[in-house]
Amino acid sequence: MSYSTRIRQLSGALAATALMTLAMGCSSGADRGESSDSASVVAPSPGWLVVDWSIDGKAAAEQCDRLGAAVIGITVSTPDGAAVRDDRHPCTSFDSTIQLAVGHYSANAVLLDGADGVRTSSVPIYNFEIQSGSPLRVPIDFASDSADPPVVLSQADRSR
Repeated sequence: MSYSTRIRQLSGALAATALMTLAMGCSSGADRGESSDSASVVAPSPGWLVVDWSIDGKAAAEQCDRLGAAVIGITVSTPDGAAVRDDRHPCTSFDSTIQLAVGHYSANAVLLDGADGVRTSSVPIYNFEIQSGSPLRVPIDFASDSADPPVVLSQADRSR
């Protein structure tokens, strides 16, 4: 058998295998009534959680200063409690956008000082769903009286 004949046979076999693989991929859901268009194999685009916050109903920088809050910490978790994001945003921005995969989540937000010291009680954002290509806007409000007074440790306490 000549070299060119062998190459043609191998090319034909490869082409047949590729066509069969492609046909199997396109029809894999047809017997279950699923769509066979190519969009079904593409992962959905992400969505966004947009958290708008205020302190005592006000979105003013002096509120952050009054509490000694430098940032907001937002921890996003899956329904089983696994943390998927732990974001920090400046307190004075009063909004943050977090990109997430399509799915169900919950979150907790807390205002923190520059050293990640907690300045307010945690505000839960209960079960929410992120949809493909869509923002989900969630307003929350921190009560300034929820802040615990800062704890200052003496040098002796720190060494224990």
